[in-house]
Amino acid sequence: MDYVLVLLLIAYLMAHYFKWIKIPVFQAISALFMLYFLALAIKYQLYFFILPLSLWLVFIVSWYAEKRRLANGFIFNLFLISLSVFLALLWESKPNFIVAAIFLILLVIFVVMMTLGPVFLVIFCYYNFFQVRKREGLSLTNLLTLILAIGMTLLYILNIIIDRIELPPLLNGILSIGPFLILYLFFAFINYLMVSFLYLMTASKKPTAFVIVLGAGLLNGREITPLLKSRIDKGLEYLTADNTILFSGGKGSDEALSEAQAMANYAMTQGVLAHQIALEDQSTNTYENMLFSQKIIGNHSARFVTNNFHVFRAALLAKQIGLKIDGVGSKTAFYYLPNAILREFVGIMMMHKRRHSIVLILIVLLGIFQGVMTQFFSL
Repeated sequence: MDYVLVLLLIAYLMAHYFKWIKIPVFQAISALFMLYFLALAIKYQLYFFILPLSLWLVFIVSWYAEKRRLANGFIFNLFLISLSVFLALLWESKPNFIVAAIFLILLVIFVVMMTLGPVFLVIFCYYNFFQVRKREGLSLTNLLTLILAIGMTLLYILNIIIDRIELPPLLNGILSIGPFLILYLFFAFINYLMVSFLYLMTASKKPTAFVIVLGAGLLNGREITPLLKSRIDKGLEYLTADNTILFSGGKGSDEALSEAQAMANYAMTQGVLAHQIALEDQSTNTYENMLFSQKIIGNHSARFVTNNFHVFRAALLAKQIGLKIDGVGSKTAFYYLPNAILREFVGIMMMHKRRHSIVLILIVLLGIFQGVMTQFFSL
């Protein structure tokens, strides 16, 4: 059976390379592995496989109904956890190389994340802050990795104090809220990372009538930044003789011309003809990028281009205004990614602030209730 899987994978990869079949790599390989695991589950009567199979099917249905759902990340993470349990059971029943390799990869990722992950994250955030400050200067948005690092450091110190000092039950209950708040935010962040990764991995390559490039701030009020240049270059990869590239970005108070015009000027130096370019020069944020661009493209097909860290939040904003459009991401310098990803996560949290506020308030109330009850029964 292992040889059959290997042969099917090789056959698919060859067919995909020569463009004999057009099923995307991510979907095809995941389907092959699920069929392989289903065959093993039936052979060894491991009925637990019903759970990961069901979660996988729920994910597929949800994903094809609407890719721009945060819940997709949560469902896929549940699928990975249940699949890991199934692989452990399968390994115990009948070890083989493929099962062992997949199980060990998932196990190592989980162990590293739950043990070394937090310590590594703190060290990396301090290091990244100094890198960003050196290259980009100081600003509120560039402080996010530093704020995270300081917050986690204080949490470690607080846990040490709680473990070594006997505190009143009420105060101990209130202080115990911190780890639960961090745990909730951690899982929300992991879900966001997963769905963002899946969205980027499954970007459509179908030709569209418009390619929308989202703007960003200009250097010295006139010139495009390396960040913005990467977006334009990525957009030009999708430009053909039959479609139009739409540059979207207004003129800031500290800018001499609109971001759209600056992008168009650069595009023309790359050989793009004026009749292939359209401008949307009134927007001041991503939501307006989508809203005002929608008025220009009408009912025509389109895709948007932005930096990879920004793609999923931009897709959510497009969904808010009812714009059916997929996005692709351009590369971003590695040192810039951690701070940018945190900023996007905060932005998405704010988009759903009511839901998250309710959960966080409930956690706080439960912690206070626990402290009060412990204090009451200790009297």
